[in-house]
Formats: sequence, C-alpha cells, structure tokens
Amino acid sequence: MRFVRRVSPLAIAAAAILGASDAAACSIAAPTELVIDAAEQAADHTAPGQPAAVTTSVQRGKAPRSSGCGEQMATSCDDLGFVTIVPTAPTDDRTASADLGYRVRLVAGALPADSTLWPKPIVAGFGGGLTLTWVDGADADQEALDFTVTLAAVDRAGNEGPPSAPVRVVDAGTSGGCRTSRSGDALSAAGLLAALLWMGAWRRRGGDR
Repeated sequence: MRFVRRVSPLAIAAAAILGASDAAACSIAAPTELVIDAAEQAADHTAPGQPAAVTTSVQRGKAPRSSGCGEQMATSCDDLGFVTIVPTAPTDDRTASADLGYRVRLVAGALPADSTLWPKPIVAGFGGGLTLTWVDGADADQEALDFTVTLAAVDRAGNEGPPSAPVRVVDAGTSGGCRTSRSGDALSAAGLLAALLWMGAWRRRGGDR
C-alpha cells in the first residue's frame, strides 16, 4: 500500500511567509576599485587636479505601488536606497579623466544606517557617478539624511590630488521616519507564522474529538 503524505495549506502558507524575504534578491554591481599601475608609480609623480562641480542625487526605498488593477507592483530592489555623487573629473598629466579613481571621505553628519564609504579609491561608474547603496526599506517610512563628504581624485600611479569643496547630501525623508532597524518586519512574520501553526494544531485537536 502506498502512503501519501498530505501537506496542510497552513504549512504551505507558513513556508511562503518565511521564504518571502529571500525571494528574488536584488543584484547590484560592486564598485570598481582603482588599480594602481607599478610602471606609472615609477614614472608619474604629479597628482591630479581638484574635482570641480559635484552633483548629487538621492533615491529612497519605496513601498509596493498599485498597478491600477487591484494588484500591488514591486521589484526586488525596492528596499534599497541610493546616493549618487557625480564629480566633474579634473585633468591629470598621464591618467585619462575617465580612468581616475576617487577617494571619498565623510567630513560631517552620519551616513545611512549600516552603510560605509569605500575604503579605497573607486572608479566612477556609468554616467560618471559614484553610487552609495544601502538597505533603506520597501516602505514609505524613511528617516532624514544629512551628511557631507569630500572627493579627491587619484591617478593610476596612486597620486592623490586636493579634495573637493565639501559636498552636502540632504534628503528630508518622510514625517515620522525614525526607523533604525528592520527587526519589526521579522517579528511580524514570526508572529503570523506562530498564529498559523497554532490554528493548524487547534484544527487537528478539533478533528480528533
């Protein structure tokens, strides 16, 4: 006789809740570190110039949006925040402007929670920007941002030029945005899972009567 194991719909729902946070992870390319050329180190002893105008843009995490058909629309990157810093590249006597790296230093304020600046000079990416990424939350409750950095260009020989003028990054966030951790989401999922399991046990007890 073949036995068929029946899976409770409650167990399926519980598994879906636990697996939701791991589904469709967002993939973001890592920044490219500047590679120092030993031959250039021997030949080049002149630092690049100072970065001139620097522009910034901020994109915050966002909550699921309505598709207009009674459904919610979301992507796996919706919980990420982005700060993009675009310098006007200075000139160097031997390294092309597009090949320069930038050392970014925090000089005032605080970075977004759980984010850090790059420890080594990085090369600007698509559009000439340096993009800082962090987990900001896929909701409309965002804390304010206010910090200041400087950028210094670094050539392929490792020569570092003068820092830019301070660049302030500001975002007002949303009213009431004071979140410092994501533990509440995990607790909510755990509580719902416990309720589902309790309901399953209660139904089994009722069926045995």
